[in-house]
Amino acid sequence: MKRKFGALVLCVILFLTGCQNPVSKKQEPDTCVYYLNTEGDKIEPVAYEFQNTSVKGRVRELLKQLRKTPGEGRQPALPSDVMLVANTLEKKQLTLYFNDSYEEMSVVREVLARAAIVRTLLQIEEIDYVSFYVADAPLKDNSGRFVGAMGRDTFVENVGQKINSITEQTYTLYYANKSGKKLVPVKRDVYAMSSVSSERTILEQLMDVEPNATYHSVIPKGTKLVSTSTIDGVCLVVFDEGFLKQNYSLREDVVIYGIVNSLCELPTVNKVQISVKGEAGIVYREKFSLDEYYERNLDLVEVKEK
Repeated sequence: MKRKFGALVLCVILFLTGCQNPVSKKQEPDTCVYYLNTEGDKIEPVAYEFQNTSVKGRVRELLKQLRKTPGEGRQPALPSDVMLVANTLEKKQLTLYFNDSYEEMSVVREVLARAAIVRTLLQIEEIDYVSFYVADAPLKDNSGRFVGAMGRDTFVENVGQKINSITEQTYTLYYANKSGKKLVPVKRDVYAMSSVSSERTILEQLMDVEPNATYHSVIPKGTKLVSTSTIDGVCLVVFDEGFLKQNYSLREDVVIYGIVNSLCELPTVNKVQISVKGEAGIVYREKFSLDEYYERNLDLVEVKEK
């Protein structure tokens, strides 16, 4: 079920829409503030120069700019009745707290607003993740699942395409059963933007288990997904150190193949390599080397008694 290829090094390049400004390219600053266009169907960047040098000062500065009306043809990311109540910055994660009017936005408007805010704030080098709270509760998507912390590749826009193309997809995801010794296939209907990869959507859904479910997530709680990329049928998954947290209630092969089997349901993926912050030379729980490619293994799937 697995084949060793040695250490794998892949460079993932994200092409994002550049800042737009009437000045020449030589004069363009490196920072943008993202706004909605007049039609409200995509986000657009406007060049901006920082006035502050401190991290907290720049956060305040960008949050203030996001509330402004940038001129003809654009509108602020958030409606006027959606208020930012507070924000906190801890360990490179910025948390934004909104009032309950946030929940009154349409699905498309909410996704676009979130994309504009996150992409704007993550231009501050000292911030790696942004999370949203609404009325003191973690933000949930339109399906009622927690959105979680968002990083630099959460919203990746294909040049020339609108970021708000939302489609419904059905995925087969493999969770751990109650005993933690077998995998349970679960079909989920997921609403996602076309600009977010299926690989990322699958992994984020694997991290999220519905309340009162009879199965468990195979990914340790608190793990952050750093990036995903698929090249020539091989999906490279990069987690942060949270993935190495030991949960001995789940067998190690259930953890590995819960991820692998879920991703291999995609027609574009036939092998998976997992790494922790780009380091593949790690042995997971002394049994699974992370410098190997893993293929689908259905032997671990729980067979229901007839």
